[in-house]
Amino acid sequence: MIVWSLVGLVAMVWNTGGVVAAKMRVQAVADGAALAATTWTSRTTNLVTGANRMIVRLTSAQALAAAVPLTARDVKNQLDQAEFVGTLLTFSIYPATVAAGRVILAQVKIERALLISWGAITAPAVAEAGSARILARIADLYEFQVALIRETPRLIERQRQAMEAAFRCEIVLTQPRHQGAQRQIEPPLKRGGAPQAVDFAWLVHEQVLLDRRGWEQDLPLRGIILGRGTTYWRQNTNRTSPVMAAAITARGHFHVLSTHSLAAETGNIGSSVTDQHRIRFFTVLAAATPKRLYRPPLFYQPIFSRPVRGPVAYAQGETYNSKEAAISLGVKPWRVWTPRGWHWRPRLSYSDGLFNALQFDRDFAGFLNDTEYRLDANADLRPINLH
Repeated sequence: MIVWSLVGLVAMVWNTGGVVAAKMRVQAVADGAALAATTWTSRTTNLVTGANRMIVRLTSAQALAAAVPLTARDVKNQLDQAEFVGTLLTFSIYPATVAAGRVILAQVKIERALLISWGAITAPAVAEAGSARILARIADLYEFQVALIRETPRLIERQRQAMEAAFRCEIVLTQPRHQGAQRQIEPPLKRGGAPQAVDFAWLVHEQVLLDRRGWEQDLPLRGIILGRGTTYWRQNTNRTSPVMAAAITARGHFHVLSTHSLAAETGNIGSSVTDQHRIRFFTVLAAATPKRLYRPPLFYQPIFSRPVRGPVAYAQGETYNSKEAAISLGVKPWRVWTPRGWHWRPRLSYSDGLFNALQFDRDFAGFLNDTEYRLDANADLRPINLH
């Protein structure tokens, strides 16, 4: 009796160890698949951010270049008026007035030279922006974004197939917003358009404010005092900025987050992107099971004459922005426009998107049907997710 008890104990330990090892292995595969998929979506979002930043900067360059001839015209008119006033003062009978007129005329001469110099320095930029080259560059950047977003699901699928072959497991990926027949993993991005027109114009204006400071510091514009060079320059850039932004918006040559509606990307992250947004657009769920049917260990062979289905595991990956916590209330988190948009990263997360995935994707639910819980009951998913 003692001998048979020892045999039963050894069998229990043997089989428990085998089941645990198999479960750990398939869980590692599910974790790796979810993390790998969100790695690709994070990379795509970061690259789209870079292209968006270039689009904004090119649009700002267009706005600044378009403001140059307008500013030159306004400054010239102002200097003509100052020259007229100075000439009149030189005909005065009062020596002090005549001296003031001569000072004005001398200053006008200096400022005209500065205006000519400023025009010569900015001429290449004006010629570049006036041509179709910048619009062509923006179009190329947009096409790069389109190709990148289109290829991302294919790259994820190739990686899934490679992992299946390497680990000899069957892997299923899904997003909580997809139906079973549409299990294509997509980055959380969409084409921008008219709803984001005001937002895009604001971004271009912010970039114009930054870029024109450099023009003011590096170019002889600040020396044009009587001609009010800096004043006219700022006024004209403020006028050309929304015009150029509207031209790009009309073409829809940029991308935004899938959650970006009229107001979704304003204010604090917590109030703009809800948990449902995060689950629907920023998460990927993976399920894995061995391709070969599972054969119980040696001591169970007499009981189980046939192989059974192996352990099933699932995991959830998430594309997240590591700078979200640093965004204070009232600051617009342009997460695919500003430098904050470079901080998209993948991570494994709590599987709170499992219920949505089970509801939308019955094929994915079939992978998890060996559990003792009812998979269509949300309350029953909580103890499962404690893993």
